[in-house]
Amino acid sequence: MKVPTVLVTGATGRTGHFAIEYLTKQGVGARALAHRQGPETENLQALGAEVVIGNLLSLDDVARALEEIQGAYFCVVKLPMGRGRHAPIASEDLG
Repeated sequence: MKVPTVLVTGATGRTGHFAIEYLTKQGVGARALAHRQGPETENLQALGAEVVIGNLLSLDDVARALEEIQGAYFCVVKLPMGRGRHAPIASEDLG
């Protein structure tokens, strides 16, 4: 049986990092969607996560990050809208 892989957004933040750490310790594949490469993404890779660089506001980037994913953990608190404004985030079970 193939090991499931879970996409974690916001993985370079505190909650996302803990989610990646938990998943990898449980033997579950973890993929992180990160905005840019840096020390945080290197830490995630050291935990065993695959890192995809992309923008959560780009449908193409999100679609690429979701390829062959069996689950997702969305842990982004807010998205920048410019000029200091942020978009509200709502989650929905797409089951």
